[in-house]
Amino acid sequence: MFSYTIDVIDTTLRIFDESVPACITKTATNFLTYNSKVPGPTIRVSSGHESIVRFTNKIGSLFPGTFSPCIENRTGRPFSVHLHGSANLAPYDGWAEDETCYGETKEYVYPNNRPTTAWYHDHAIHITAKNAYLGLAGLYLITSKTKYGGCGEPWNLEDIEEKHIIIQDKVLNSAFQLFIDPLNAHLDISQNICKIIGTDGGFRDIPVIFPETGLLIGVAERYDVVWDFTALRSQTLFLWNHKDDIFMKDVPFFCYSHLIGQLQISAATNASSPVFQENLPYTTPEDPIKRVLYASDINLAMQMANESRFHRKMAFSKINGKWVINNETWDTFRIAAADIGQNTWELWVYQTGTGWFHPVHMHLVDFYIIKREGDTGLRSFEYLSPKDVMFLGEGDRLYVIARFGAHKGDYMFHCHNLIHEDDDMMRAMRIIDSQNRLTASSAQPFILNGFANIIYSNWKYSNPMLNDTAAKPTNQMPTLDSIYMQNMLNISLYRIFYPFPTDSVLNGFTNPWKCAWCPA
Repeated sequence: MFSYTIDVIDTTLRIFDESVPACITKTATNFLTYNSKVPGPTIRVSSGHESIVRFTNKIGSLFPGTFSPCIENRTGRPFSVHLHGSANLAPYDGWAEDETCYGETKEYVYPNNRPTTAWYHDHAIHITAKNAYLGLAGLYLITSKTKYGGCGEPWNLEDIEEKHIIIQDKVLNSAFQLFIDPLNAHLDISQNICKIIGTDGGFRDIPVIFPETGLLIGVAERYDVVWDFTALRSQTLFLWNHKDDIFMKDVPFFCYSHLIGQLQISAATNASSPVFQENLPYTTPEDPIKRVLYASDINLAMQMANESRFHRKMAFSKINGKWVINNETWDTFRIAAADIGQNTWELWVYQTGTGWFHPVHMHLVDFYIIKREGDTGLRSFEYLSPKDVMFLGEGDRLYVIARFGAHKGDYMFHCHNLIHEDDDMMRAMRIIDSQNRLTASSAQPFILNGFANIIYSNWKYSNPMLNDTAAKPTNQMPTLDSIYMQNMLNISLYRIFYPFPTDSVLNGFTNPWKCAWCPA
């Protein structure tokens, strides 16, 4: 088990001095930070090993205001932390109202059950956009590389150097402080040097060539791309932000500079540098979606989509100045789907009208987009790519299949244009016992412990506001030492991913959620 401690603190930093020379003579810029860094510190863990991350609220007075629930006996500016890209138990998933106030610490326990490029960010109710924009975001890399204790990567990625790029907008006002504006991210470079090998939920089975029109990236989407710079010695490349006139034909474009990054390719070459070999045998790292959604499930869902059939529909729109989902908001009617059977699969339709796009994030699950009705159709890099964010363009209708597990509980889904989210374009789904539910016949079996004669479900942790796991005064937190961590492991919070040797399975089936463990 890995452990980390992070202080959430407001501070002033001079991070623009090099890129904006005029900043050198000006005052430093105010930020909200994780451990006084922007972006926050990159956390790297090996898949197959749980982690504990403690976040302590030390936010001072640089960004004043009164915020519920930090009133009366609690004070300060609150935060909530969501690890985006992880199947966390509900109390550790960053529920918007499970907040940490000044002088408090919240402990999050993460499963790290499969490799992916994840990220952690603020999720506090109604102030997520500002908190994240002011600095509360960082990378969380769950790796299967053997040098970090993983079980190995597919193709020959083990030997290829990794770089990580975060695309953010930051606009400075005349006082050289951050000015908040909506976000449009669009990466567009030559398809001749790039192959897309992974998405939000991990690796694809087969790499796909970089799109000729560029890679449209919605807010919070992640893509793993192999770049081959062999033929580009001594050249300079630019990352270019460009408006897509098909997906965003009626959307205001807030772009103050198309240039978002520069890559300088060295003149020297290293003869020992590996070349990506996509024809090598694919050794699958932990990728649960491929085990919990069978080909028969996907074929049935595609048949339903082609016949315009589905289990649930979520319509994203704007009514009377409010961003809504099915004409409701977080405050008016929170639970949009209250009867989802645990470990069952469903086909959902997401649709929107004109006027804006919505990158929609579903917590807990990875999903496949199996059909896109709209101006572009399903894009090559979307097909059978494990995702947790979908780009819902203007007038689009997306068919999405997901198996709702491994945990029970209340989980959010929302537009990841964070200003829309803060304006209540966020609702929740409730995963409960599968018996007599909409798609009960599709449920996969759970682990049975023969000694205790119980079926694993971890029902206690279905409440995202569970008092046992809520933020506590920092001085009341137990010491985070090896004894404490061993005790946490003994609780077996993520037993569905890491079953006991005494656990068996029902009716002769295997446990599709079980993940590989390699010594770290």
